[in-house]
Amino acid sequence: MKNYKVKVLPIGIEMSVTQGNTLMKALIEAGIYIEGPCGGRGTCGKCKIEVANPDSQEINPDGTSEIKGESKLACRLEVDRDMVVIVPQAKVDESRKSLLQTELASYERRGRLLKFTVTVPVPSLEKPASDQERLWSALHESASYPMKVEILRMLPDLLRKNKHMVTVVARKGEIVALKAGDTTLELYGIAFDIGTTTLVGSLINLLTGEVLATQSEGNPQRVYGADVISRISYVDNEDQGLYTLQSKVITALNGIVTKLSEDAGIKKESIYEITIVGNTTMTHLLLGVSPVYLARAPYVPAFKTVADIRAQELGLKINPEGYCVIVPNIAGFVGADTVGVILATGLDKSRELRLAIDIGTNGELVLGSEKGLYACSTAAGPAFEGAQIKFGMRAAPGAIERVDITGDVVLQTINSLPSVGICGSGLIDAVAEMLKAGIIDYTGRITDPKGDNDLPVQIRKRIIPGASGFDFVLDYREGNGLDEDLLITQKDIRELQLAKGAILAGIQVLLEELGVREQDITEILLAGAFGTYIRKESAWRIGLVPNLDLERIRAVGNAAGVGSQLVLISEEARERAWEIANGVKYIELSARKDFQDKFMEAIYFPQFGQERKF
Repeated sequence: MKNYKVKVLPIGIEMSVTQGNTLMKALIEAGIYIEGPCGGRGTCGKCKIEVANPDSQEINPDGTSEIKGESKLACRLEVDRDMVVIVPQAKVDESRKSLLQTELASYERRGRLLKFTVTVPVPSLEKPASDQERLWSALHESASYPMKVEILRMLPDLLRKNKHMVTVVARKGEIVALKAGDTTLELYGIAFDIGTTTLVGSLINLLTGEVLATQSEGNPQRVYGADVISRISYVDNEDQGLYTLQSKVITALNGIVTKLSEDAGIKKESIYEITIVGNTTMTHLLLGVSPVYLARAPYVPAFKTVADIRAQELGLKINPEGYCVIVPNIAGFVGADTVGVILATGLDKSRELRLAIDIGTNGELVLGSEKGLYACSTAAGPAFEGAQIKFGMRAAPGAIERVDITGDVVLQTINSLPSVGICGSGLIDAVAEMLKAGIIDYTGRITDPKGDNDLPVQIRKRIIPGASGFDFVLDYREGNGLDEDLLITQKDIRELQLAKGAILAGIQVLLEELGVREQDITEILLAGAFGTYIRKESAWRIGLVPNLDLERIRAVGNAAGVGSQLVLISEEARERAWEIANGVKYIELSARKDFQDKFMEAIYFPQFGQERKF
């Protein structure tokens, strides 16, 4: 698939977007949030933007743009060429002020890196100070910056070949690089979120805090196991398992580094720092530290935090003197990604009780306020990612992502292509609609089409005998991209019940631990790309979230990734990340005797979910 450049005005950022992706999807992944309450169906008109001439450059000093273009809906606009799009200023002010921009405003912009140009005095017989001493003098610092031998080796020639003008890169009181001439405007970093299924990297200008480009791709480790337990098992059972999984993710991260630098038109040597969040297993695998004891009682990781690492020690191809910062873990399977979510959403500073759910193969849950936070991890399994589902797939072109069932079934696929499978958001939608329509009951059983029901004829025809009960035809072979009917099977519904049951039971444990009721929760935050794309009504209907008003449920996008960005930009944010990791109380669900009972109850669908539609 070809990538196109999309410039967003008046923000001024440039995105690299894969051919066929909708503009809405690209904007969300870049942290630009515009309203879309219809779920991308093109019916609400809230995501209206303008498409201008690709040569348009004019931006007023106040950040506004007078360029006019053709009005389009971002959710229906597929990117098939280079383009310039204009997001109305009101939308920028209200929603593009992403978590990064909102949270960064509360931090002092105090990074770990400094870059400045100095002219070093020329030595003389009268003042024969060493090159190092004269550099210190030019820096006007009372302290003497330590300098590694690699820097000392290049210093003499660098000074004399560049008229004694050099750019100094200092990190936490140490000179880490010297550059010829004035390159002070070239200071970049990358914030990574290493997910079990997806890797996301954002290139950031460390001088301005601006996100210049974002790239994501599948985690190549997934061929060795869809979830963390299967990857830990691979490490445990294969002689080179740990090395294999580490090298796979390092290669993929380097690929993202290359794409980001190309998208932004910068040199990789100008990237001096990387920050990383991920669940506990992912950070262990990245560092080449065995995670096998995470899967054995009492389920403890090898480390909580790690000293900053030279990027080249990990094989990450940025500036050779650049560093990699790993955000600390909390405990057990609750890792740095959860710290990132808390940091980005300000959960630890909230005066009211809030619940954050990072939905994925591992369902990380955090409940609390400024008075204290409690967290746990539930083995939701890979159903939300499309695994263990007969026609399940990742969110890719042709995947069913939305389902409506009225008199018949109405589907929406990614890029509006013939359906070839169903992704996690589509699965939740489909089951919620089937529950609402009476196709399944609260136990998850698909009803007998010949039984006593008032289902429309078209719906009853879609219920067919399956391997374990009945199956439901979502899309007939005549209209899809397969050579067979695309089904939701009885087993698929059971897999979803197990996944959602694990999350809901985990929430109930946290509520009990805090001694509060679900009605006391003022807001539920759905984190992660998956949480952004599911309809909150569908999540509520199947009992994935507590029974609260929909107004209390809000998607916050890739909050873990935003947390990584905050740590990259602000040393103050990094210090707070450490405080969060130390302050959250971790609940090990396997140690709770009541968890299994709660789980067995939570796998059922709520009675209110069966509101009939026909």
